[in-house]
Amino acid sequence: SEAEPLYAEALSILEATFGSDHPILAQVRGNLVVFRWSQGLWPEALDQARRVVSIQDVNTRRFLVWGEEERKRAYMASLEASTSALVSFALDAPGETAPAATELGLEVVLQRKGRVLDVQADSFLRLRRSLASEDKVLLAKYQKATTALATLSMKGSGGLPSDQHLDRLTKEQQRISLLETELSARSNRFRAEVTRITVAQVQRKIPSKTALLEWVRYRPFKPKATKGEPQWGAPRYAAYILKADGPPILVSLPEDAEVIDKQLSQLLSATRRPGSNLALQVMAQELGRSLLSPLHAHLGETERVFLSPDGLLNLLPFGIIQDAQGRYLFERYEITYLTSGRDLLRPVIPHRMLQPMLIVADPDFGPINTSGEQQVSQGACSTDVDRSALRFGRLKCTGEEARALRTLLKLSTSQVLTQGQATEAAVKQVRRPRMLHLATHGFFLPDLLKAETEFSRGASLEPDNWPTVRSRGNALLQSGLALAGANRGISASAADDGILTALEVASLNLEGTELAVLSACETGIGEIKNGEGVYGLRRAFVLAGVRTQVVSLWKVDDKATKDFMVDYYKQVQAGNGRSAALRAAQRETMKRKGRAHPYYWAAFIVIGDPTPIPLDGPTIPIAS
Repeated sequence: SEAEPLYAEALSILEATFGSDHPILAQVRGNLVVFRWSQGLWPEALDQARRVVSIQDVNTRRFLVWGEEERKRAYMASLEASTSALVSFALDAPGETAPAATELGLEVVLQRKGRVLDVQADSFLRLRRSLASEDKVLLAKYQKATTALATLSMKGSGGLPSDQHLDRLTKEQQRISLLETELSARSNRFRAEVTRITVAQVQRKIPSKTALLEWVRYRPFKPKATKGEPQWGAPRYAAYILKADGPPILVSLPEDAEVIDKQLSQLLSATRRPGSNLALQVMAQELGRSLLSPLHAHLGETERVFLSPDGLLNLLPFGIIQDAQGRYLFERYEITYLTSGRDLLRPVIPHRMLQPMLIVADPDFGPINTSGEQQVSQGACSTDVDRSALRFGRLKCTGEEARALRTLLKLSTSQVLTQGQATEAAVKQVRRPRMLHLATHGFFLPDLLKAETEFSRGASLEPDNWPTVRSRGNALLQSGLALAGANRGISASAADDGILTALEVASLNLEGTELAVLSACETGIGEIKNGEGVYGLRRAFVLAGVRTQVVSLWKVDDKATKDFMVDYYKQVQAGNGRSAALRAAQRETMKRKGRAHPYYWAAFIVIGDPTPIPLDGPTIPIAS
């Protein structure tokens, strides 16, 4: 009884001093939400919660249009507690308050999840479309700066003392941050603000018999915690379920996120190498009971699902989860992955002139050993500390893959770059191909110490030769693709060092590219940032403008991947949707002798637009 008038007095003073949408008003109103929540005054608490969200939304939209990416990420991270509290509030809300609280919580997740990625991608898109010469110069500077930082990081210290090398890297990163701030300021000229997203907007984009599963990793909040009891509980996973009709549903998993993450890690460990199907089945069913059984009652006649993961769920191919009858999830549903349900609102880009499909495969990496003799490797590669400890052996089946796809898709010689033509410079020069297929070695540096699968498309690394990039802090430098010349030590000033990092991919112009297939190891993994997804190649290709990606979640088998990709493109060419085509390729792979284990068919996932690719739009030829 004494607290409420003091809240009212505080709000009156603060509004008179700072205005109605200052962040401090959100903080005080948030405390008032907790006060009314703890008293069971649900309508009043919901009203204040809406006001908090409105203030935070105004400030988020203001904040995201300025500054470098790290600053924007830090701001969005500051809202994580608010998001968790809203999830907890919706789970606690009774009766008539529950549906409105659930919708408010989902709206907040749709507004915030992956928002920095959206803003950055939008900035690049607007500047690429700008006709102003100063904008084009700025983009060229940014691409040059990212190349310089990537090359310097991948080259290693080159004999310099570690503190001097670190200083050079820091200066390059600072230069990129300044350019990001300028890019953000310039792109702001083209729009008034970051647009607001509603649940109704997203729901209108969901087809019939389809469900959006918007996952969120949150910390349960207890407004009436007793003395000595923490108000914030251990992290958990919850899923908002949204279908074409009806209100959203919120389901929180009963186990802590730590339990789910452990089950997930054990299943992935069993899946990443061929082995016992029986042991894998036990793990897949256990994770199915924990992760999806609580949701099944709400899915009804659903045939397709859009999955927007959070936390470690970003690394899980949900299709390998099994039900109690041993049936894989991908056999029950057609699965498409999204960064956020907000992705469903991405506008379809009118078919302007696009280049035709381009395949880059079987690069000539250069000598792998000290004698200069080129070796053919089945996956595991030797290391060299002066070249950031990475060495790449030839992948024979990527060449076979390129030849098979050229025949299948009736491509010209100029549309297939192999051996010495499969260079980093060639990829950077391509502009807006309708489809881009990259078949080579992929890598994610923090994962390189794990055991290699024989015949895989990934690099390996000796423990004593960890790359300098490990400590750089820019997650987009930790993953990439190996191209021609990757084994040759060259100067840090060279524009083409044979390593195409995710940071460099982000500055490419792939606007309107319908499909990018990364036929390599671990192209879908990276550094996990709760609420922002995976920082690696998959994020970079979104920034570059790609509508849909096919990426891998572990080290894939060279021969099996070649066969898988041929099956996939047969389905795409037949007019099937991008996700439906992958599902059909998985089924074909399972039928092949010795390929029933998920290691061979489950690594690749589709992220983005699942619909059929329009193959009849206008094109311009690729120069020889």
